[in-house]
Amino acid sequence: SASSLGGNGRYSDDGDRNGANGGPTESATIQNVGSVTVTMNSAAVDDDGVSGGLVAISRGGDGGQSANTVTNTTGQRGGVGGAAGSANAFNLGAVTTSGDGMAGIVAITEGGTGGNGENSGYGADGGISYDTRVGVNGTISTNGVDSDGVVAIAKGGSGGQQIASSGFADFSSAYAGSGGDAGFVQVDGSAYFNDTDHPAPPGYTGGGAITTHGAYSEGIVAQSIGGSGGNSQGAFVLFGNSSHDSSDGGDAGEVSVNAPVSITTFGDYSSGILAQSIGGGGGNVGDGGGLIAVS
Repeated sequence: SASSLGGNGRYSDDGDRNGANGGPTESATIQNVGSVTVTMNSAAVDDDGVSGGLVAISRGGDGGQSANTVTNTTGQRGGVGGAAGSANAFNLGAVTTSGDGMAGIVAITEGGTGGNGENSGYGADGGISYDTRVGVNGTISTNGVDSDGVVAIAKGGSGGQQIASSGFADFSSAYAGSGGDAGFVQVDGSAYFNDTDHPAPPGYTGGGAITTHGAYSEGIVAQSIGGSGGNSQGAFVLFGNSSHDSSDGGDAGEVSVNAPVSITTFGDYSSGILAQSIGGGGGNVGDGGGLIAVS
């Protein structure tokens, strides 16, 4: 596996300072020219991990939360989510996985989540993601439920929420963070040999086959997904603004699948190719109220 992970920004405990920004990441690239066999004998203990034969992950760090400020006079906000570099995986050999939730190839780039804005602090924007590229050659075989042949995803980070607090009076105007834009996703027959450091293996001609045997196991999943806009939480105040503004979702990038391989799926609910470009949803605004309130 190859991973590039940005550090999370620290929250602000000073009313005059922002939450720290999440760390950006470089690209993560993996190439296989041999034989890879991975078997999982027990279920994963949580949903945070990613398992597969070849795995490339690039994820920006999350932004830190803003200070709890009642009167935001200097634009205090949460930290911006870190930008994620590209994720690239190239298979020229043979990949076989056994076990549920075990994809053949996983390549994901995801921007970090924007830091929340507390009370009158602003939620921060989610990080952008760069491109995801998977070169499909050789053979890929998966044997398990929810075990796709190829998973290629670019996802923008979610915007930070605006967390209002109830109190006596609040006449400030705060807002949540916007979702980050997602990059281009491409699945094709490209290979990672372009110089003497990465030569093509002897007899290489390209092409190959993807075969999945379990239910809910697509041949290829390619998705570009814009980050969700941050929500704004309502509050109860005696005088002033009882709620603040939510924000927009991020844009999705183009998705292209042109892989020179045969694709066979044997399980139920298992498409050959699933390609999607999905814009991020806008944030919600919570209910607020008070004796004399404006929203």
